[in-house]
Amino acid sequence: LPLRVSVLLRDGRQRSTAVHAKVLAPDCCELYDCFSHESCAAVPAFDPATTVVAFPSEGATTFADLDGLAAVDHLVLLCSPWQQAHKLAALPQVRGLRHVRLAQTGCTSGFWRVPPHDGSSAGTHLASIEALTRLLHEFTLARRGVEGGGEKSGGGGG
Repeated sequence: LPLRVSVLLRDGRQRSTAVHAKVLAPDCCELYDCFSHESCAAVPAFDPATTVVAFPSEGATTFADLDGLAAVDHLVLLCSPWQQAHKLAALPQVRGLRHVRLAQTGCTSGFWRVPPHDGSSAGTHLASIEALTRLLHEFTLARRGVEGGGEKSGGGGG
């Protein structure tokens, strides 16, 4: 994988598609169970200079617009029911990390399990492994732009 990936699970391993990342790239991916305060304590402290978290907050940016992209080598993926994702984002180990989001929204999922709460958006909620795949692809494209001379400086917004 182009980045090391840490998956924080608040959903059951049997339900999470992000577990497949560990199966496919065991040397690049770590899984952490975050079902309780005690289990969340096992999540390591991440370096904010080199680590970003995939979370579509108001201040989130895309990889293409991320300042200091060349230094990024680690992605944290929050895997939980959408209504609980904010609890993972509030963990002390994650709180200070920059947020990244997908540049391409409105993607169609190929996953069979459709969220029951919103029939109008059926098929547009990506499974965790789908979101991870797209994020890694967008990172790779953005990194190529940086290597081609388009590096953003380490300062400023983003």
